[in-house]
Amino acid sequence: MIETKPCPFCGAEHQGRSESSGYFVYCPTCHARGPVMSSMTAAAAAWNAVWEKTRDDPGELEAYRTRIRQAFVDSIRNSGDDEADDPASSG
Repeated sequence: MIETKPCPFCGAEHQGRSESSGYFVYCPTCHARGPVMSSMTAAAAAWNAVWEKTRDDPGELEAYRTRIRQAFVDSIRNSGDDEADDPASSG
């Protein structure tokens, strides 16, 4: 397995995890999580790619954080839309 870089968001060390659908790298400090991949090596490489891309450019890191926050907000909004549009759930 390749060495995993520190968390690109808070700088803390990471933990590797597995789940039924694959492997990912997770930061226990700020709860950042890399993408789910088919192997721990691929998960570490994806995690490291974010670290490499953002380590020297604070603007890129902030843009990445903004995209992640927006995706999270959008997912929450979209998950509530189904119930709001369903007349059966209003009763």
